[in-house]
Formats: sequence, C-alpha cells, structure tokens
Amino acid sequence: MREIASDARWRELMGAASGSRTEIMTAGDYYRMLKPSCQRVDVWRTTYHHPLASPRAVVEWFEGSGLRPYLDALPTAQHTDFLGAYEEQIKSNYPTAQDGSVLLAFPRIFIVATR
Repeated sequence: MREIASDARWRELMGAASGSRTEIMTAGDYYRMLKPSCQRVDVWRTTYHHPLASPRAVVEWFEGSGLRPYLDALPTAQHTDFLGAYEEQIKSNYPTAQDGSVLLAFPRIFIVATR
C-alpha cells in the first residue's frame, strides 16, 4: 500500500495518508512494555494463511480497512487506477496457485498479561 501510494502518480495527493498506517511493535516490545506492571506476560505471533479466490480478492479484503486512508485521499475517479496498481503489486508478491487462488498471510500478535 505504502509503495503504491509513494508512486509519482499519487504521491502529492496522498499527503498524510502515505504514513497513516501504524507500525506494529514486535512481541518483545509488547513484553517489555507490559512486564513491569504484570506478574506474567505471554506474547506470541501467529500467521494465518487465508486462501482467497484471486489477487483481486486480496484487494477486496483490504478495501474496507487498510486501503481506506489511501482511497479517501484520492479523488474517486482515481480509485480504479490506484486499486489496479495495487492489484498488480499483489500479483507479483503473492504466488497464484493452479486454481487461481492465493494465500494471504495475515499475521496476528496475541498477548495475555496477568497482574
């Protein structure tokens, strides 16, 4: 998303949107932050692999969430071009299976902190 947003076609229009996605801290960061006030902290990271029908389905997955700040920064007339460029990037980064599907790697950090 950030890479497509930084393209010369959209860079000026993006403004603050290009840096709007929050970086996720590491499991160690969360542990160090919570441990001083907790007796026990368990932190783990799991990556779910969601089979989606196509690269376009990956785009649709993120249209209502991660892509929102970028689309909101663009005139509606440019949404199709931006999403098309994003889909092309998805195609080059997510191998397509024989049936046309792709596996979307979706990482999650889980934390259980006990005081």
